[in-house]
Amino acid sequence: MGSDQETSLFLSLILSLEMAVMQQMGKLLNPLTGKIERDLNQARSTIDLLNALKARTQGNLSPEEEGVFNQVLTQLQLNFVEESRKGEEPLTKEPATISEAEAATPDKDSPPTAGPPKKKEKKAGTKK
Repeated sequence: MGSDQETSLFLSLILSLEMAVMQQMGKLLNPLTGKIERDLNQARSTIDLLNALKARTQGNLSPEEEGVFNQVLTQLQLNFVEESRKGEEPLTKEPATISEAEAATPDKDSPPTAGPPKKKEKKAGTKK
């Protein structure tokens, strides 16, 4: 087991790779382009890299490191299966219009909107 600094650095590496895979699966905006980009082959490669890293660190991780690593890997694999079932969609999508501040600090509970909600139109011949 390493120092607290080594644990922190190791967990930062795992979480950075997790964010990369989420971007590669099109679940997060690419912060450099501001677009949703989907590349499942790259996502698979990064998950494979994490699996190799897990195999190489087997028996050398603290319980905290192992727990975080297992949770991240399991969630990424489940998300990958979900994305794979969707089929091949366009690799790059333009996101809804959002401000730079919203892009920098996304609220994971509410998706970005392109503007105010549209008003419902009345159908011809109906009274309200």
